[in-house]
Parts: sequence; C-alpha cells; structure tokens
Amino acid sequence: MDVSGLVNNLGRYPREHRDDILTGGLALVVYMFTLAPSVTTGDSGELITAAARLELAHPTGYPLYILLGKLFVSVFFFLSPDLALNAFSAICAALAVVLVRRLLYVLAGDRYAAAGAALLFAFSGSLWSQATSARVYALNCVLVLLALIELARLYRENGGSLSRAWLFFGLAMADHTVSIVLLPLMFVATWVWGGSLSARLKAAAWCVPGLAIYLYIPLTASLEPYQNWGDPSTLSNLYHYLARTDYWSRSFVHGARDVWTVALHYVELLPGEFTWPGTALLAVALVVGVVRQPLITLVGLYLFASNMALMMAHGSRSDIFHWPRYMLTGWMGLFMVFSLGLAQVLKPIRNRAAAVGLALALPALALALNFAQGDRSGLNLARDFNMKILNMVEKGATVFAEGDNVLFPLIYLHHVEGIRPDVTLVLQGVNELSSMVIDPDNRPIYFTHHHNLGAPELKLVPDGLLYRLVRRDSDFTGRPWTKWSIPEFERIDGPGRLRYLDRNLVGDYLFMKAVNHEKDVTQTASILDRAMSIDFDNSKTFLNAGLLFERGLRFKEALKAFFSAREIDPRDELARGKVKLWRDVLAGVQGVSRPQHRASRLAAAMYDRGMGRLAVRVLEQASGAFKRSFRLKYNLAALYIATGDMASARDALEAALVLRPNDAAARRDLDHVLNILGSGLAWLRQNRDLYDGIPSRIEFAVPKAGKDRMDKLAEAAWREFRRVGSVVNAFDPRSEVGRINADTSKGQVTVSDDVAKLLRKSLALWAGTEHAFDPTVWPLKG
Repeated sequence: MDVSGLVNNLGRYPREHRDDILTGGLALVVYMFTLAPSVTTGDSGELITAAARLELAHPTGYPLYILLGKLFVSVFFFLSPDLALNAFSAICAALAVVLVRRLLYVLAGDRYAAAGAALLFAFSGSLWSQATSARVYALNCVLVLLALIELARLYRENGGSLSRAWLFFGLAMADHTVSIVLLPLMFVATWVWGGSLSARLKAAAWCVPGLAIYLYIPLTASLEPYQNWGDPSTLSNLYHYLARTDYWSRSFVHGARDVWTVALHYVELLPGEFTWPGTALLAVALVVGVVRQPLITLVGLYLFASNMALMMAHGSRSDIFHWPRYMLTGWMGLFMVFSLGLAQVLKPIRNRAAAVGLALALPALALALNFAQGDRSGLNLARDFNMKILNMVEKGATVFAEGDNVLFPLIYLHHVEGIRPDVTLVLQGVNELSSMVIDPDNRPIYFTHHHNLGAPELKLVPDGLLYRLVRRDSDFTGRPWTKWSIPEFERIDGPGRLRYLDRNLVGDYLFMKAVNHEKDVTQTASILDRAMSIDFDNSKTFLNAGLLFERGLRFKEALKAFFSAREIDPRDELARGKVKLWRDVLAGVQGVSRPQHRASRLAAAMYDRGMGRLAVRVLEQASGAFKRSFRLKYNLAALYIATGDMASARDALEAALVLRPNDAAARRDLDHVLNILGSGLAWLRQNRDLYDGIPSRIEFAVPKAGKDRMDKLAEAAWREFRRVGSVVNAFDPRSEVGRINADTSKGQVTVSDDVAKLLRKSLALWAGTEHAFDPTVWPLKG
C-alpha cells in the first residue's frame, strides 16, 4: 500500500485511534527492526524456558508473564520460542506507547503533546532496552498504564472505573511486584471515589483474580519441574521465594550517604530517558506543574520517588547502577509531568505543522541518540558463546553451569531447543544439587566457573571456555584455543553498542582466552588489556585480570587492575584487600636499585603476607635470570624450607654452594635439610594473623605424609590457636576472659578448667616474681 492510501485509510478512523496507530505503529516498526534474533544475555533464557515448558522463573516468579508467554509461543509456533518471546516484548512495548499516549492525553489534554511525549518514551533507553528481548517489564508497563488510565479518567470525570483499576493492579502485580508502588494511589483513589464501604471493598476485590495467578508457583513447584527455584511448594519456601530473601544481603543501600548516591544516580539518568533538551523541559514542567496542575505533578513525582525508594530498599549495586529498567514506573510518572510542560510549550503555536514538528523533535533526537544501544539485530553473543560450549563438551558429559550469561542461555538451548540431549546440565544456584558419583575418567565433568573443590585428588584444568575436572596426576592440559575461538567475539575491539551484560560476556570470553594463553605472558597481557577496555565498568573483569597479572608476576599491572576494580565497586572486599596488599608490598621495594635485592625483598614481603608459592616463583624467576647470584639461590632455599619443599631446598643450597663453597650458613642449612630428608621427616612452616592482626607462625617436622596430611595437621594447630583465643584472648569481649573482664559484679565467677589452670599458673608467677607479674593489670590498660 502506498503512503497516500495509508493516510486515506487512517482518515476513516477516529482521531484518537489514528494517534494510537501512528505512535504505536511507529514504535513497533522500530522495535521489530532492532529486535534481538535469538536468546540474549541476562535472564531472558530462563524466562523463555519457564514460559515454553511452564516451569518456574527466578523470584518473584512473574506467573502472568509465564502464562501469556506460553500462549504466545503456542500461537506463533512457527517461530523459535526465543524469537517469539522477543517479539512479544516488542508488541507489549508498542502497546505501552499507545497507552502512555492515552494517559498523557487524558492528563494534558493536548494530542500533539501526548503523542510527542509517548514517542519520546518509546525511544527512551529504558523502554527500548526491554522491547527487543524477552523481558517482563514491557508487559508490566502495559498493566501499570491501564491502571493509571482508569485513575486519570476518574480524576478527570471521564468514565474511569475503580474496579477496572484494581483488576489491572492485580494483574500488574502478577507480572512483577515492582507494581506495588501503585498501592498507595489505589487506596487513596478508593477512599475518594469508592463510595460506601461495601462499594470500596467490592472494587478492591477485583485485584484478587490477578493475585490468584500466583497459585501457579506452588502448584508448578509441587510437580518438581526441571527449573524449580528454591522449590516453593511449601509455605515456608514460598514465603522466601516471593519475598526474595536470598537477595536481601545484596542490597546496596546501607545508610544515608548511599541514599544520596542512588538518588543522584537516577537524576543523572534523566538525559538518557528524556534527552538533554527534554530534561530541561522536564525541569520547567515541574515548576509549571506545581502551580497549574499540582495533583498530577505530585502523583508523577510520587511514582518516581516511590519507585526509587523501592530500589533503595532492596536493589543490589548492579540493579541500581546498570539496569534502569527497574525504574520504568518512575519514568512514566515523570513523563506525566513532562507532558504538561510540552503542552504548555505547544499551546501558543497555531500552525499545525509547526506544532507537530516541535512535538516530534525530541523523539527524533532520542531515536538517533539511543539507536546504537537499542539495536539488538544481528547480535548473537549469548547463543554463539553457549552453543560453542554445548558443541565442544564430550558425549555424555556433565556441565555444572552458573551465571546469568551462561546458565540461562544454556537452559534454553539445552532444554527448549533440545541441543545435546546426551549432556547433563546441572543448574547451580537454581535447584538443590542431588548426590552424584564423580568419575572424571569415565564421565567428563565440566564447570563454567572455577571453584575450590575441597577434593585434593582432583583439579580443574582450563579447557577453552570451561574448566574440566580431572585427577590430580592427569596430564590433560586443555584443547587448543583455536578449537574454541568464536569469530564474532574475536572481531569485537571496543564496547560499541554492547550493553552491560553483553560486555560482561565478552569480558568472560577474553578472560578464558587469557587463562588458556597464560604461559605467554605478553599475549596474556594484551588479551587482558582488551578485556578491560571493552568491559570497562565491570569490577569482576578487572579483578580477574589482576589475579592473572599476579600469577604472571606482573605486580604493577596487577595493582593497577585491582585499583580499577576498587574504583568501580568501592565495597568489593577482595579488590580493597588486594590494593592494600600490593601497595604495601611494592612500597617495601621502592628505592632498591639492584634487581637481585629487589626480588629478595619482594619475595620476603609476599611470604610474610601469606603468598608463599608466589614468593617462591619470584625468586625462581630471579635466580634463573641472575645465575651467578649466591644470595638469590640461598634466599630461594630458605623459601623452599619455609614452604616445606625440602627436595627443592636441597637443590637450591647445592647450587648456592657451587658459587660459594665455603659458606658456613649454607653448609649448615644443607646438612639440616639432608637430615630431614634422610630421616624420613617432612617440614612445614606457615604464617597467619591471629586475634585481629597478631602475626603468628607454626613450624613442625613430622614423619613423611602426603601434603594433605601436613595441611590437616597445620589446620589442627591453627584451630587450637583459635580455640585458646576463644578462652583467653582479653581483646575479644566474646572470649571467656573478655567476659570476666567485662563483669563489674564482685561476686564469684565460675570458670572453665583452662582458665582455672591459667589463673593458678599466673598466681604462681605473681608470687615468684615478687608481684612484678600482675595478672590483674587489665583495668590499668583501659
């Protein structure tokens, strides 16, 4: 159909419907043009799986989305489920644009202002990001807007229904509990327009059908589906599931300073939602609205503030600082205010073309500015990455998977598309793990992330994008990276149009590439530099880079990476600890000009801070570079002795004595080492801090046993130290002595045998030193 024919056909519709078709249609065309072609990064994979198989999504479940998604996948059976649900998001988002136009027209009374503001909303960063892949937020916008339209019509006395508002509220809650911010408005509206008490209760009861959809969760869980988050089939588990208690510990806001940080962050996001000129107009609209439309302005500000408060109450750092989609209800509140300001700007303009052009100027600007980030077309990162994993694992393998970017797409590809049915996919962090026989010789086992296994007979070896579980004595070193390489990832040289989770996945890919090339220090550094430049705002990528730099003995680069990780996330304990550690270590070698002396001092500082193996590698490298240095070989032998490697200590001391045959200290130490080796004894020395920072060391020689036995003996010694501290550490108010010191009563105190023995020995020392040793000196230390 040509353009003139389209215009003529549109002319047959009422003006309001024409505006709906034009705004919603334009948004839908853009969304479909930029639609993701497949499963994407983040949680879309498990949402698609839950909808396609009628299983459970992550808390709080989104049961309405799951049921409607299943219906949509069934109706559009000729599309792959991932593409179908991506399109479902596009349709919902376009419908949200139509509804926001209707809401703003009811409130502002200007069709051009309503259409212009609606299209600006369509091309805002938040809504567009949810319109092109399988997410629950576009549907939530539709339901929240339907409720708001009913309230707006009641306010304007234009045929709104309180019962319908409560119905849409209940449905919105069944899609996403962020809709709870509407509840105070619902109560106020019911009080004002509800009539009698019985009429108010009848209206409010219309939320029950929507809320009843949550019965889907325990009913589905009782059927023990494959994807069964927390098994909410019992009342207790259902409470934890709906309340998201597992997420509470991740909350970012801990005090007033954090509240200010979050509020400032959301204000700084306004240009991404309204453009800079639109943000200026919003500021003017707030002032004008307070004077001319105070109630609408107040409601709009309430939606923004309450949505922001909800995020402060439970949102994690990533929720708040990387995903503005959680603020869509708040943005809609501000668009209510914005439409009032735009209507005032357009009011004096009599020329229709000029008014339309001005109304569409900001949406056109937003379309141009946000297109790169909004465009998901041709982006197959999640599918390519996880298809590579499924294609590369051996027949009958078990894959332990975790993480939004790996586990969720794997769930979809494996369980919905049926790729590699011979593979067992274990959902770490989703279902409870059942017991299984670990036999890596006969059944290949892979992990998507590295773990400390706690099984000394096993180890994880990097194998491309995975870690393979093998026996400790296995000579498996992983397959060549060329077999794992993914062309689309190799072509990425900057962040470009990649969103946060896309960049994270590229960072993970490059980190695993660096791990596989770790023996080539120069190439590893180049790969890590590229990862950090692409995934520039992810502290995990910088931490991983720092750890690899550390293992490669590139300590300045490690400190720089750890410092960047701390700058990105100042609360990251590992980053903070690493920055302090390496600043202290490197400060100790400043001003030391001779590289041999610098290496020795560096190794000593590292050993003192519990990095014995790394300290050994430093001296091994330095000793290899300076083959004529007696001091380096002697110091290396001392480190070998300290870490219990007597055979290597013997070799190092013999090499040192070749350079200086008459050195008495080296000869004495060699005799000591040979005595231990000859007597069948093993030597161990370990340093740790006890009782909040007291440096301590244990040393012992025992009949030769495996390293595991030595480690168990050492741990038993440290455990005994801690047990003694729990009794006599006066600096710990929880210890027995600490509690006695805090007791201000003058009555008798019952003490343990340990304390009784200590007191008897203290009294003997008090008498034997003629009171020079006084066990009651603690009050004088206060």
